[in-house]
Parts: sequence; structure tokens; C-alpha cells
Amino acid sequence: MINWKRSVLGLAFVLVFVLTYFLLGGDIATKVKQVEPIEDRNNFDKLSREFIDAVYIGDKNIIESQLAKGTSYVKSPDGSSIIRFDDGKTLVEGYMATDKKLVSMHQKWHTNEDNGAYISSMEVYVKGDSWPLTWNIYFIQENKEWKIYMIENGI
Repeated sequence: MINWKRSVLGLAFVLVFVLTYFLLGGDIATKVKQVEPIEDRNNFDKLSREFIDAVYIGDKNIIESQLAKGTSYVKSPDGSSIIRFDDGKTLVEGYMATDKKLVSMHQKWHTNEDNGAYISSMEVYVKGDSWPLTWNIYFIQENKEWKIYMIENGI
């Protein structure tokens, strides 16, 4: 049986990659530049874990305290939720399967981007799924604090 949710997420990931490739002029390798490393990478693992725990238990105070300006948390009637980033020019929504029970999580990889953002890629295991969900959690610095501004679903 085809898992339509995962198929749609996979297609969305490919579409985002292709659009990014063409928007960058078809030459991603020349657009990447060296950036200063961020000292405390473990802090992003901790922040990511705190956020994931908070969305699965529904603690809006913790969730909202971790969100950047322009980012909101939306809970759907079915129990799932999204993080919505809207700065007036860009609208991005990251789906979170919070309608299921969280089993475990761990950080897959992390990196910082040339715009100052930091990405923490987390594998999220939920009950009933045989493979993990991937949440790429994007952080930016606001008033010397790291805040979540976007979640991208990976495959």
C-alpha cells in the first residue's frame, strides 16, 4: 500500500531542490561559501529536542518561546501541526506529525549556512511508522538567542 503522506512529502522535497537549483542559476557548488563555525553545536541538539518534546506534549509556552519573529505554531483539528514562517515575502510551512505518539528522536546532521542560519536535522520516530520522519529545523539568531524560524520536511 502506498503511503501518500510520505510520497507527497518526498515530491515536495524534490520540487524544493529543483527550484532552489534553478533559482541559484544552476550552479549550487559555486554559491556555497565558507562560513564561521558555530561553537556550541550540542546546544542545537538540545534546543531541537526540547522543541520536539514540546510539540508532542502540546506545551505552547515552550513552543512559542522558541519561535522567531514571523513564525507561528498552528495545531490542526486532527492533532497534527505545522510551523508557519511568513515574513511578507516568503511563506513556508513545515508539517509535524504530532497526531501520533513520539517514540524517540536523534540528530542526523547539522550545519550552518552563509546567511547565518543554523540547521539541525532530526530523525523523529513515531508510533506506527517503520521509518523516521526527518525534520530540518532552521534557527536564526534574534537578540543573541537562537530561535526556530522554519521546519523543512526531509526524506
